[in-house]
Amino acid sequence: MKRRVYIETSVISYLTARPSKNVIEAGHQQSTYLFWDRRSEFDLVASELVVAECGAGDVSAASRRLDALLAIPLLDITASSLELAKGLVAAGIIPARASEDAMHISIATVHFVDYLLTWNCRHIATRKFRRVSLKIFSGRAFSCLSFAHQTNSWEKRMTDSIIKEVRAIREQHAASFGFDLDRIFADLQARQIKHAAEGWTIIPAPASPPTEPNLALQRTRFAQR
Repeated sequence: MKRRVYIETSVISYLTARPSKNVIEAGHQQSTYLFWDRRSEFDLVASELVVAECGAGDVSAASRRLDALLAIPLLDITASSLELAKGLVAAGIIPARASEDAMHISIATVHFVDYLLTWNCRHIATRKFRRVSLKIFSGRAFSCLSFAHQTNSWEKRMTDSIIKEVRAIREQHAASFGFDLDRIFADLQARQIKHAAEGWTIIPAPASPPTEPNLALQRTRFAQR
């Protein structure tokens, strides 16, 4: 059985961005290209939130990002996703201004995806999330295991214009709704209905956990370098 992989916005951004002269960005782009060449080995999924973020910003760049998403089905954004995202923000694991990071995590978790792929490691892939998340996920009908992320200290000091753009788009989108997760959720559901009518595949959330062990959010990057 193929593993299900949630493609977060930063992955699509690296995939479709112009070749970078920044050594870190270029390395991340190369890793992204290598993964994309192997994408048939996985069941790729995204969400309406990824579509919304990929469609914002520079018109030409947005068009390239959306083209890359066309064949990828979307995970239904449910009330459970919303409540889990609220829990992550309320617990202080994800800042309110990064509420959409919480939504990506919650959508992937509710759908029991095997991996969430991201290059956005400020809030989504953090030791704090790994340490505190079990308090949020315990007792719920879904699970989230630990991250396996490694970043060299010198990498952290490098400027990454691709991730900077993703974060700016994400914050601007959330700010347009006052960083209110209820309003963001309502807008995403309306957009999702529209895209479903246009022929996009929307995958409903499972009613119960899969029989195989869930690897949700266990790994947040696609290459160990």
